Amino acid sequence: MRILTKAELTSKSILLSRDHLKKKSTNYRNNTQPSNYVVLTFIFISIKKTHFNE
Repeated sequence: MRILTKAELTSKSILLSRDHLKKKSTNYRNNTQPSNYVVLTFIFISIKKTHFNE
């Protein structure tokens, strides 16, 4: 088994999380708005950016 580089690991995790979000949004589309996930991801990204800028 080949050791993955950091870039490959991050791209893999991004793809996995994207698939997970797609599944979740399709599951919850009937009960809740998918916009909730968009808002959550934006909040998460902004927190990450501010954390790394310090």
